[in-house]
Amino acid sequence: MAGLATLLVGCGQRSASPSTTPAPTTSSVATTTIVTTPRTPPPSQPPTRAPSTTAAPALQDGRYPAFVIAIGPDARTVTFDLIQFLTGAQADEAYRRDHPGGGSTAPDPFYIVNSNPLLRTLPVRADATVAVLAPPLSGTTLKTITLAQLPGFFASVSGNWGERLWPNPFWLTVRDKAIVGLQEQYLP
Repeated sequence: MAGLATLLVGCGQRSASPSTTPAPTTSSVATTTIVTTPRTPPPSQPPTRAPSTTAAPALQDGRYPAFVIAIGPDARTVTFDLIQFLTGAQADEAYRRDHPGGGSTAPDPFYIVNSNPLLRTLPVRADATVAVLAPPLSGTTLKTITLAQLPGFFASVSGNWGERLWPNPFWLTVRDKAIVGLQEQYLP
């Protein structure tokens, strides 16, 4: 539990909720292109609204929880699906809203809300840090690797996680419209 508390630092630093994020398009911001791709959400998580055709905003500087969908190590890009990683009273409230009659608290000390089908792709800076849990899927110690090593890390454990490359979310640190850090979130 202490590892969870350590890894949750900065959890509240979201700048926009997924329910207000506009729909899939390609937009150009300064010299960085942000590519967004529509996707069909799994049947268990239907979108709360129909996608629109307005431009997706650039992510402001900050830290965002997301599932990694694709990695372009040669192009130094990551495609991801923003989520809400909730804990405490926020997790319980969202769980009750999503599961009426399912209990008063979330079954885990966290609750993930993924109600927006928008995928985003951002460049990853050459000096970005990548931290994964070791050993994979059961560890609580963060290990620093390179972006080029991340696909091998994901391939080290077989599993079917749908369109995601890994079952655990990552915290993406964005600065100046680029990813400067990826840190795997521990899930008990």
